[in-house]
Amino acid sequence: MTDSNTRPIYNFFEKLSLDKFIPLVFLIFLLCLIILSVITYDNIDDFKNAYNHTHIFIVLISIFAFVVFVFSILIFNKLIKDKNESERILKMSYTDLKNNFEEKIRENKGRFGLIMDNIKDYAIITLDENGIIKNWNKAAEQLKGYKKEEIIGKHFSVFYKKEDIEKKEPEKNLELTRMQGRYEREGWRVKKDGSLFMADIIFSPLYNKDGDLNGYIKVTRDITERKKAEETLRISEKQLKEAQKIAKLGSWVWNVINDDVIWSEEMYYIFEVKHEKTMTYQKYLELLGEENKIQRQQAIDEAIKNGTSFHYYLNYKTPSGRNKILSSRGEIEKEPGGKIIRMVGTVMDITRIKMVEEELRETNERLIIMQKELIHNEKLAALGRFSSGIAHEIRNPLANISALAQLVSKAKIDDEKMKKHLKYILVNSDIANNIIKDLLHFASPDDLVLEQISIRDIVENVVNSIEARCLENKIVLTKQIGSDIPEIQADKVKIENALLNFISNAIEAMPVGGNLSVKTYLDKTHNDIVIDIIDTGQGIPAENIDKIFEPFFTTKASGTGLGLGLAYQTIKSHSGILNIISEPGKGTNVIIKLPIKNNN
Repeated sequence: MTDSNTRPIYNFFEKLSLDKFIPLVFLIFLLCLIILSVITYDNIDDFKNAYNHTHIFIVLISIFAFVVFVFSILIFNKLIKDKNESERILKMSYTDLKNNFEEKIRENKGRFGLIMDNIKDYAIITLDENGIIKNWNKAAEQLKGYKKEEIIGKHFSVFYKKEDIEKKEPEKNLELTRMQGRYEREGWRVKKDGSLFMADIIFSPLYNKDGDLNGYIKVTRDITERKKAEETLRISEKQLKEAQKIAKLGSWVWNVINDDVIWSEEMYYIFEVKHEKTMTYQKYLELLGEENKIQRQQAIDEAIKNGTSFHYYLNYKTPSGRNKILSSRGEIEKEPGGKIIRMVGTVMDITRIKMVEEELRETNERLIIMQKELIHNEKLAALGRFSSGIAHEIRNPLANISALAQLVSKAKIDDEKMKKHLKYILVNSDIANNIIKDLLHFASPDDLVLEQISIRDIVENVVNSIEARCLENKIVLTKQIGSDIPEIQADKVKIENALLNFISNAIEAMPVGGNLSVKTYLDKTHNDIVIDIIDTGQGIPAENIDKIFEPFFTTKASGTGLGLGLAYQTIKSHSGILNIISEPGKGTNVIIKLPIKNNN
């Protein structure tokens, strides 16, 4: 920019042509130099002398000044032309930029309008500073139900419920937007037809270039279906949670890549772990214990190998000290390359189920025992009736035979063969009489003669009595008799006979030798005295296990088949339990349990 005083000079230099100006200046300079010389010197000789001697310096200075002056004129002229060119370029650039900017604005307005019209899910509404609707897009028209010409110029509170308008909800929304710079909320809004929809609404303020508020942008989205889906999901999750709680079934997900473990709420309850504790794979393993870790890993390795799901049981001890039985099932998800990326599964607390199963098993065992006892008792009743009916008929002739044989034996008989036959008659008469006696005892046992006895002493005596037989039959006998076994009320003779019968059968089952173990100990859990008799003999076939206590059943060449039946009755008459476990070729285990309850 130039001021008014220098503008004429500027115009002069701007219009000046240097090719005419420089020769003119040079001529003027020579003319001035000649005039100066003439004025200064009287004649030409003086001028020459001055030129040659003392005034040469002035001439040189004058020439130098002329050169500087000419160069200054050239530079100034160049600057003026460069300035004019820059102004011309700047003016052209400004014009092009303005035109381009205006074109871009028109394009952006067109694009913005196109975008606004093509947004389907979001109703975009512009408001002035008082909340009057200035413009909106097609999505707003479809959502609200109003035509554009119907709604422009109306207050945006037309979309609010009557009770919200009475509470000045629209004004509060704008006030919060001014204060916070952005305001978002959810609420019910009204369409033109009066129907309601759940809306997600965002308010944003608009400012002019001076920073003054000149309106708002309001973005609304219909989230009615999303809310319904969320409510449905919430109800489903609640139902799942309640179902898992009732079934004591927890679910889990393990993202192997990032070690992210997700547990359902029931999982925390089952393992008695605080819900706020972040669960990881390592923390889960720490809960299990070594034995459970091994069992789990074996099940997963087997599943990976076979490409199947996995299932394993956990004997879990909770932090509070409770013992639980847990059933864990799961699936393994892999990438196409075979890398494991995720595992999902469930854990179910089956402690109560196992307890019920155990109770059912024990009840079933008791029912089977009771059934066997009922059958056995029915047989005894039939045998009793039979024995009572024929015992008298058999015993009387048998007594006569025995008496006559004794009389004959007292007579003088020289025939040794006849003496031997009479002896056989007497011996077999006694045997027959004992069989009848046992049969009567079996069918109608005598009452127990109860007294305070030491099972420890009885077992000790019986074991000592069969040591010689064991040694003779090459049987290795071992005994373990506990020192804490209390005394009980029992029939000493019958208990001794029963134990001797069981042990004798064990010895007879090992004709070529073997091992015989007799162990007695106190089962404090069930309050029982346990007598364990184990042999390594021939064993009992499975089909004969239920028959060995029946009268007259025997697999031996000798014997009446009443001994084990009488021993069984003795144990039962003392409210005891008798179990026999046998495997042919490996041996037999007789387990006798005598209760000490009410036997102080």
